[in-house]
Amino acid sequence: MADNQTEKQKSTGTYRQLLKEWRRAWTEKVNEKFRECHMAARIDHRSYKEQGIDLIPTIHEGYEVRAMEKKGIKTVIGELNRAIRQFNQMFISLKESIQWMKTAYEEMKDELDRRQNPTLLESLQDYYDKKTQGRPLLPNFYAEMKRRGRISPTYKSLQNSSIILRPIR
Repeated sequence: MADNQTEKQKSTGTYRQLLKEWRRAWTEKVNEKFRECHMAARIDHRSYKEQGIDLIPTIHEGYEVRAMEKKGIKTVIGELNRAIRQFNQMFISLKESIQWMKTAYEEMKDELDRRQNPTLLESLQDYYDKKTQGRPLLPNFYAEMKRRGRISPTYKSLQNSSIILRPIR
C-alpha cells in the first residue's frame, strides 16, 4: 500500500512538471505569434505568486459556468470571481494611492528643505517678491535666468567667489 502511494505521488509530481513544461511551450508559441503580428500583448504561464504579483487569482470557470453566466444565470464561481476582480481593483487603487502619497511627501519634504536652505538667487527673488507686493508684476528673475540658460555662468561665478556653497536644484 505504501509503495503504491509513493508511486502515485511520483507520477503526480511528474505529471505536474509535464504540465508546466507544456504551458511554458504554449506561452512561447503564442508570444512568438504576437511578436510576428506586431502585437504588444503577451501571456505568461506562471502563477501570480511565481510572477511576484500581489493579487488574488480568479478561479477557472470552465465552459459550463461560462455558458450559464452568458445566459444570465449567476453561479457561485462567477460571483466569487467578480468579488476577486473587485477586490484586486481596489487593492491596485490603494497601492497607487500609497505610492502617490509617498511621492507627494518626498516632494514636500524636499521643498521644505529647499525653503529652509535657499540659494542666493532664491533669497534675492524672495526679497524682490516682498518688496514688490501690491505693485505691477515684473518677470520672475530666477525663472527668467534659468530659462535663458544664464543661471549656470552666474551661479559658477558666485560659487567661485565662495558666495554660494549649495547647488541649485
